[in-house]
Amino acid sequence: MFRTPKAVIKAVERAEGSDRVSGRVAVTRTWSVTLPGEFQRILEHGTLRFSKRSINVRVTAYANPHSDPQSMLDELGDAVPANASFVKRSEHDDGSRWLIYEARERAGSFIGIALGSRTVLYGHGLLGTEYVGLEISVRDRAGLGDAYAIVASCGRG
Repeated sequence: MFRTPKAVIKAVERAEGSDRVSGRVAVTRTWSVTLPGEFQRILEHGTLRFSKRSINVRVTAYANPHSDPQSMLDELGDAVPANASFVKRSEHDDGSRWLIYEARERAGSFIGIALGSRTVLYGHGLLGTEYVGLEISVRDRAGLGDAYAIVASCGRG
């Protein structure tokens, strides 16, 4: 469905390894986020991840296969799960368009023992021909404030 731009592949390759980051952090040549506090930056299977004890942020970036951002947002909106809450469409000051929603998901299991569920905030942003996806999982609902702040900070530069 999506094609990863060469600029994104190069940015991900430069981010190899693990290090500590905070503040404004570039995730591609176009997109960056502001992280609330210090996070560990990790490259996992081509996906950039920022992690600290109570919050995990996964970032993916692609080229928009549609001719306009609204078509892509409509397609993403059709895929929002039925259990999603706080579904919102918005536009940031930089002109990027967003689809944001929360979902409760199973956290998986460990040696056959269910680990419960987690809250995940999804943010899908489009700016021109570029798409960025944020998947932010939080340990508890108290961490959602930081998750929303990260999504709100995502944009150009």
